[in-house]
Amino acid sequence: MNTPVATSADIASMADLPYLPPTRRFVILALLATFLVFFVCTGVLIYRGLTSVDPRSVIFVVGDESCRGADISISGGPLIQPLHAQLGDYNKFQVPFFLAPGNYVATVRHPAFNDEEPFFIAGHGVQLMLTVRANNPATQSAR
Repeated sequence: MNTPVATSADIASMADLPYLPPTRRFVILALLATFLVFFVCTGVLIYRGLTSVDPRSVIFVVGDESCRGADISISGGPLIQPLHAQLGDYNKFQVPFFLAPGNYVATVRHPAFNDEEPFFIAGHGVQLMLTVRANNPATQSAR
């Protein structure tokens, strides 16, 4: 199949074509579309700013090497579902939970812990740090 090859004469004749500016209709539609996108995005940002609740409280859960793999869950307050995290090397055994003011329960589960007693936390604009360490039988006193 032979395709025509453009010669230098063809290219020179194309350079002589007049420049056609965009039509008035195209420019008006492009400007309207731009303004529409701008106002929709601005409206979404304003709506999110008015309806979102910024967290004003933080709970830090800090552990050590003995807590590797400990599961932490925070429930209560305005949370619909509990927040979960795990202590490990990847987070340097520190997990922050940024929360709205309220009453929360923090539960730490780990095989080295004797019990899974939850910590009751009441916070209103509070920064709270829980320190978690596993029970080490070698360092506990005999009873």
